[in-house]
Amino acid sequence: MDAADPTHMTARNAWTILDLLVQCDVPAWVAGGWGVDALVGRESRTHDDLDVLIPEAAPDRARRRLVAAGFAVTLDELPTRFEMALTTFGVVDLHPIQIDAGGSRLALPDGGWWTYSRGALDAEGKIGTRRCCCLSAYEQLRLHHGYEPRDIDRADIALLRVLQALATGSAPS
Repeated sequence: MDAADPTHMTARNAWTILDLLVQCDVPAWVAGGWGVDALVGRESRTHDDLDVLIPEAAPDRARRRLVAAGFAVTLDELPTRFEMALTTFGVVDLHPIQIDAGGSRLALPDGGWWTYSRGALDAEGKIGTRRCCCLSAYEQLRLHHGYEPRDIDRADIALLRVLQALATGSAPS
């Protein structure tokens, strides 16, 4: 994968984005395809984007920092998500979530809420040689229900089931 290829999000580019978020004090949890690969500890496929969960109070800080780095908003579906892109780095898909004593939730486009399971934000993974916070394998599997999976989704599900089996000591389902 070429760092200048806007159709792929490389590990190096993912870390550039995560570092930009750290610079503006925005905690981030990697989800989606990179979240699966972070949990596995290796890049299993090419990625079109980087999905990141951020606290609901952080979108403006994240947006300002990414704009300062050259990114532009390409999709705004707040409060659920917004995408930003930079030709040489690809797309980052940011999902603001509510985090409080009762748990964590994502506002859905229909006005409802996705409630994350307990411990969903407690996982750690690795992109390249660096560790990152990411969405748990259990939660990633939950998010893969309710739609017709594509081939890459089926591959992600298979990896997540292996991780779940290793964690529980059972055979993958």
